Amino acid sequence: MSLARRIVAGLVVLGFICSAPIGGRGEEIGYLETFSLAPDREKALESLVPGTRDYYYYHALHYQNIGRLDKVDELLKIWEERHRGDNRRRVIENRQILLSYDAAPEEALDRLRRRLGLSFPHQRERPDVPPGRPTALDQDNITRERFMSRARTPGRQNVERFERTAYDWLITHDLTNDERRDLLSRLDHPDYPNLPELIAADLDYARSEGFGHHNVHKLLTLEQLEALRELEPELIHDATFIATWLSSLRPGPDVDVERDLPERRAYLERLWEFAAELAPAHNAVKLTILHHRLALDRKMGVYDLDRFRQYIRIPRHAPYVNEEWIDEQRRRHPEHRADPSADYREATLLPPVGNDEPLVREYLAHFFLTEDLREEFREYLREEYLDTVFAETRLMAGVDDPEELYSLLSPTAVQKLRDRVEIDFAP
Repeated sequence: MSLARRIVAGLVVLGFICSAPIGGRGEEIGYLETFSLAPDREKALESLVPGTRDYYYYHALHYQNIGRLDKVDELLKIWEERHRGDNRRRVIENRQILLSYDAAPEEALDRLRRRLGLSFPHQRERPDVPPGRPTALDQDNITRERFMSRARTPGRQNVERFERTAYDWLITHDLTNDERRDLLSRLDHPDYPNLPELIAADLDYARSEGFGHHNVHKLLTLEQLEALRELEPELIHDATFIATWLSSLRPGPDVDVERDLPERRAYLERLWEFAAELAPAHNAVKLTILHHRLALDRKMGVYDLDRFRQYIRIPRHAPYVNEEWIDEQRRRHPEHRADPSADYREATLLPPVGNDEPLVREYLAHFFLTEDLREEFREYLREEYLDTVFAETRLMAGVDDPEELYSLLSPTAVQKLRDRVEIDFAP
């Protein structure tokens, strides 16, 4: 027997022996000691009940120890018939294979290979013999076009078989309408050079559900929105497109637009530059932006008459508004009326206008101190409201003839004005 085979056989024997249980199922350690230490083991075996698992195990073990392998083969057949699944029988079989190696080495090795599921498919490398298999990949089978043709199987109208790393070049490829729509639905960032063109083509598709349907629409940069607007001019009337554009004008996260007044003014200027071009149907957006700009100007000590005129000319329901003018606007352009409660905070960070009468009153009072502008605003504001603000402003400032100003007020209003004690804080 060669040294290599002795080493292999020794290792296998060690593994098989280590896997053997100390005793059978339910076996008491006492008999194992009796069998191991008995001077006459055949006499010790007489105490076992014939037909039991212990009977077959210890008899087979004894025959292997004394070299009677032929009797072990006979016992194994009977043992298999009467006690299937006994793990100790497999241990005896393993020992039997190893012990039979000297008498029939090839047969023993063959039985070991089958039992352990061993295979040795390795071949010796011979540099003088040319290989029978390819040594390099066929480049035609690993081209991008070949992979793409496999992913775009007939009848499949999506790009689900493409990984995200392929989107950079897939987006520049000629796609079907449905493939393009599916690709746009999967994009989670806008960093693609021809993204506006793809979105415009998708919006023109008959199955399009409009701007905002895909998440990537709301991720577009300002430059991409401008490019998309040039491709699809009608988008300027789309509420979702407008909100997305307004969101793109926000300052960075490190800018405090509430306390940094110059930054807030710059932000409101950006918003108005865009909103000023919107159709009257979006007057609520204009009203919100102008309201906050007027409030900021007042805080900074600025009262811009032209900006105030723009604000007053936006139709809206308010106690001070001329109802005849509102009715006329409603008949001619019902969609032009702005809602002061409209909330565009998600897009602009600006809260709704709400009750803006105190702001309007203060602006009117500021202008009425130096000039009578009531006639200019009568078309938009109630005459009674204008006269009241004008008279109160002039009386409080001690300007003009009080008797003439009192005539603009009701007796009750005059008395309230005389009794009023007022403390005002600068904005």
